[in-house]
Amino acid sequence: MIPIGSVFLVSVAYEDEPETSKERPAVVVQQDEDGQTVYALPITSSGPKDTPSSYDPYKIPLFLWRSAGLDKPSWAKSNQVVSFETRYLVRYIGQLHRNDLRRIMEALQ
Repeated sequence: MIPIGSVFLVSVAYEDEPETSKERPAVVVQQDEDGQTVYALPITSSGPKDTPSSYDPYKIPLFLWRSAGLDKPSWAKSNQVVSFETRYLVRYIGQLHRNDLRRIMEALQ
Protein backbone atom coordinates (compact mmCIF):
# COMPACT_ATOMS: atom_id res chain seq x y z
CA MET A 1 0.00 0.00 0.00
CA ILE A 2 1.10 3.53 -0.76
CA PRO A 3 0.84 5.86 2.24
CA ILE A 4 -1.59 8.79 2.03
CA GLY A 5 0.48 11.96 1.64
CA SER A 6 3.12 10.33 -0.57
CA VAL A 7 4.34 12.60 -3.36
CA PHE A 8 5.08 11.03 -6.75
CA LEU A 9 6.00 12.33 -10.17
CA VAL A 10 3.09 11.43 -12.50
CA SER A 11 1.86 12.30 -15.98
CA VAL A 12 -1.19 14.60 -15.73
CA ALA A 13 -3.38 15.62 -18.68
CA TYR A 14 -4.11 19.32 -19.21
CA GLU A 15 -7.71 20.28 -18.39
CA ASP A 16 -8.20 22.21 -21.63
CA GLU A 17 -6.23 19.71 -23.77
CA PRO A 18 -6.81 16.19 -22.35
CA GLU A 19 -4.76 14.59 -25.13
CA THR A 20 -1.69 16.51 -23.90
CA SER A 21 -0.01 15.79 -20.59
CA LYS A 22 2.81 17.04 -18.38
CA GLU A 23 4.87 15.26 -15.75
CA ARG A 24 4.28 16.92 -12.41
CA PRO A 25 4.30 15.99 -8.75
CA ALA A 26 1.05 14.78 -7.18
CA VAL A 27 0.09 13.90 -3.62
CA VAL A 28 -1.77 10.65 -2.92
CA VAL A 29 -5.03 11.24 -1.01
CA GLN A 30 -6.66 7.80 -1.35
CA GLN A 31 -5.96 4.27 -2.62
CA ASP A 32 -8.42 1.58 -3.73
CA GLU A 33 -8.72 -1.51 -1.58
CA ASP A 34 -7.03 -3.61 -4.26
CA GLY A 35 -3.98 -1.34 -4.07
CA GLN A 36 -3.85 -0.92 -7.86
CA THR A 37 -5.32 2.60 -8.16
CA VAL A 38 -4.48 5.78 -6.27
CA TYR A 39 -6.29 9.11 -6.21
CA ALA A 40 -4.04 12.14 -6.11
CA LEU A 41 -4.00 15.92 -6.35
CA PRO A 42 -1.63 17.53 -8.86
CA ILE A 43 0.91 19.89 -7.31
CA THR A 44 1.78 23.19 -8.98
CA SER A 45 4.48 25.79 -8.39
CA SER A 46 2.12 28.46 -9.73
CA GLY A 47 0.72 30.17 -6.67
CA PRO A 48 -2.34 32.38 -6.32
CA LYS A 49 -2.29 35.47 -8.55
CA ASP A 50 -2.35 39.11 -7.44
CA THR A 51 -5.65 39.35 -9.28
CA PRO A 52 -7.22 36.08 -8.10
CA SER A 53 -8.32 33.59 -10.73
CA SER A 54 -11.25 31.22 -10.35
CA TYR A 55 -8.75 28.42 -9.52
CA ASP A 56 -6.94 30.23 -6.69
CA PRO A 57 -9.34 29.24 -3.86
CA TYR A 58 -8.59 25.58 -4.64
CA LYS A 59 -4.80 25.91 -4.31
CA ILE A 60 -3.74 24.55 -0.92
CA PRO A 61 -0.30 25.89 0.10
CA LEU A 62 2.33 23.34 1.01
CA PHE A 63 4.22 25.32 3.64
CA LEU A 64 6.74 22.52 4.26
CA TRP A 65 7.37 21.76 0.58
CA ARG A 66 11.11 21.16 1.06
CA SER A 67 10.49 18.38 3.59
CA ALA A 68 8.27 16.66 0.99
CA GLY A 69 11.15 16.57 -1.52
CA LEU A 70 9.79 19.39 -3.70
CA ASP A 71 12.28 21.86 -5.15
CA LYS A 72 10.17 25.06 -5.13
CA PRO A 73 7.21 26.58 -3.28
CA SER A 74 4.15 24.50 -4.15
CA TRP A 75 0.36 24.25 -3.93
CA ALA A 76 -1.92 21.20 -4.18
CA LYS A 77 -4.81 21.64 -6.63
CA SER A 78 -7.76 20.45 -4.53
CA ASN A 79 -10.23 20.81 -7.41
CA GLN A 80 -8.45 18.18 -9.53
CA VAL A 81 -8.56 14.72 -7.99
CA VAL A 82 -7.03 12.39 -10.58
CA SER A 83 -6.72 8.60 -10.55
CA PHE A 84 -3.70 6.55 -11.60
CA GLU A 85 -2.90 2.89 -11.70
CA THR A 86 0.08 2.51 -9.39
CA ARG A 87 2.20 1.21 -12.28
CA TYR A 88 2.01 4.73 -13.81
CA LEU A 89 3.58 6.45 -10.84
CA VAL A 90 6.88 7.56 -12.36
CA ARG A 91 9.06 8.28 -9.32
CA TYR A 92 8.67 8.68 -5.56
CA ILE A 93 9.58 12.20 -4.42
CA GLY A 94 8.75 12.29 -0.71
CA GLN A 95 6.09 12.49 1.98
CA LEU A 96 4.06 15.59 2.90
CA HIS A 97 4.38 16.92 6.42
CA ARG A 98 1.31 15.98 8.47
CA ASN A 99 0.23 19.66 8.81
CA ASP A 100 0.18 20.14 5.02
CA LEU A 101 -1.63 16.81 4.58
CA ARG A 102 -4.21 17.73 7.24
CA ARG A 103 -5.08 20.98 5.42
CA ILE A 104 -5.49 19.09 2.13
CA MET A 105 -7.73 16.43 3.65
CA GLU A 106 -9.89 19.09 5.32
CA ALA A 107 -10.27 20.91 1.98
CA LEU A 108 -11.46 17.68 0.34
CA GLN A 109 -14.28 17.12 2.86
